[in-house]
Amino acid sequence: CPLQTRVLIRELQKDFIIVISSNNNTKRLKPYLEELGIEGTSWSIKPSIKSLIYIKTKYKLNKKEMCMIGDQIVTDVLAGNRFGIKTILVDPLGDKDLRITGLNRRLEAMIINRYEKKGLFKRGNYYRE
Repeated sequence: CPLQTRVLIRELQKDFIIVISSNNNTKRLKPYLEELGIEGTSWSIKPSIKSLIYIKTKYKLNKKEMCMIGDQIVTDVLAGNRFGIKTILVDPLGDKDLRITGLNRRLEAMIINRYEKKGLFKRGNYYRE
């Protein structure tokens, strides 16, 4: 993980429970969890909400205490919205996506374009780089 990510996670852990919900397999996810010192769920199959139900139950949270932060509308944001929690869309960290993610990015571009035309979304309006 990039140094900035590790520093951010450590800072956030002071006030929040950080849990990764990943569609990746356990073998791929485990090194990141160990490096960051956090827990996570693999094979989440987002936009399924099964991992969010598990996290809510395990940590005895209510939905108002949860937030899904992710870089894909069709997986992360959709799962969070389906579960009824706040969602935050961020830019992807990496430059290269898996094949399925590439398909999701094309679908995502169409969704964003549609919302931009309606004046409901504009990438970059909600944060500073």
